[in-house]
Amino acid sequence: MKVTLAVEGTPGYGGYGIRGRMAEDLARIAPRALDSMRLAEIYRYFSGSRFSHRFEYRQRAMRVLAKHAAGLVAVAQRQLATVKPARPTLVPNETSLLSEVPKAAEHLLLADRLLVVDELYSASMLRAVNRTGPVPLDATGYDIVLVDTPHYVEITGARRDQIISVVHDLIPLQDVQMSSDWRLLFQSKLDVTLKNSGHLIFVSEATRDTFNNLFPDRANTPNTILYPAIRSGLLASAEEPAERGSEYLETIGARIRTSRIERNADQISDSALIALALGQVSKADLRASLTKGSDWDPSLPFFATAVSDEPRKNIAIFVEAAEALRGLANLVVMGQVDGNRYMGHQPERYPNLHFTGYVTETEKLNIIRGSTGLIFPSFSEGFGIPVVEGAVFGRPVICSNIPVFREITGGLAVYIDPHRPDELVSAVRDIISNPAEATARAAPLQALCLSRYRQSAMAERLKQTLVTMGRLKELDQAA
Repeated sequence: MKVTLAVEGTPGYGGYGIRGRMAEDLARIAPRALDSMRLAEIYRYFSGSRFSHRFEYRQRAMRVLAKHAAGLVAVAQRQLATVKPARPTLVPNETSLLSEVPKAAEHLLLADRLLVVDELYSASMLRAVNRTGPVPLDATGYDIVLVDTPHYVEITGARRDQIISVVHDLIPLQDVQMSSDWRLLFQSKLDVTLKNSGHLIFVSEATRDTFNNLFPDRANTPNTILYPAIRSGLLASAEEPAERGSEYLETIGARIRTSRIERNADQISDSALIALALGQVSKADLRASLTKGSDWDPSLPFFATAVSDEPRKNIAIFVEAAEALRGLANLVVMGQVDGNRYMGHQPERYPNLHFTGYVTETEKLNIIRGSTGLIFPSFSEGFGIPVVEGAVFGRPVICSNIPVFREITGGLAVYIDPHRPDELVSAVRDIISNPAEATARAAPLQALCLSRYRQSAMAERLKQTLVTMGRLKELDQAA
């Protein structure tokens, strides 16, 4: 069985632009050289953060038409696709054609071939917001089409019973703090995905229950619960010697002092500089003023979390809890989050709270492994990968008392009301004061996660899904 992954081609990447005379010449002289160029462009694209999309068409006429005659635009797009169909480029995913495989693009190695489609995802996002026609994708010749998360893409050339779609969550439909553009975007993508799909995969029973509640007419659609699998890198890291530390943690104190100096330096008055020049203030006194505020105490136990900067992640609870835990525990918040904003631009008030910003995957796992516990206080989630990450390292997990977290932890975590910072403080205090009990409670949760979320478990569930769909025998014969 071969796996083909559809990837986006944008100007200058993956073959979009490697066309015309250049492509013809390379194909005639050395076809593998053309494959090498295209593959290198694909990996370069996925190693960066270049994906973006628009909410509005660039041309004014198209904006007007999309606003007042979206149906007409959809018809025109469909006719254009018939007259001038897209010509995706199929590229063999052979690493021998590359000088290296960037870590950020290692997930591409799971596919045998890459199907490059011009602006597949960015165009579908634009069309979804404007409710014009979905982007067509020809799946002729494929036995199974797996759509991982809703997309505004119309699958052609495949029967409905060949199409499986994954629903990770329905948060955009329910999150009261999400913008209307994103809500409309998600609804449009989900609508088209449900029309395409004959079988649905949910990442948790909680997500399926929410779906059945919101879409009772689709409650009988064949479906499977397929929990996300533990990444091999996470398992390898969890098996490494526990004494291995985190380079980042070892430098937090220095990082905070440097940041404080930079921040306070902007506030030094001219009079203070004059006083220094006249010898009225010593360099030591000035240095002390630049680093004023309590320092990070590395001797304290610390609790970690990994979040994105979204309201539903409930980041503010860490700020509220930090003051009550001062001198007792440190809190480390990983992710691209503007921590200074959450701390009211007064970070010196929270010497035991540190926002790391972006850290590598390896460093993130090292920080979790060195922690006393993992905290995940979200208001809503479809699954909750950090919960499993903390559990795999045998760390006590403190998480929100919401159905999905109780499901994935089997009732073995410490649950709090995400609206109650005092409950978080109390949970942290209990773990610190009763370490043996906390470790004992974490052990069965670790065993549960290592068993339930292994890749072999996910593979077996997917196999059973294909058996249920009557597709496994066909795939075996095609392999």
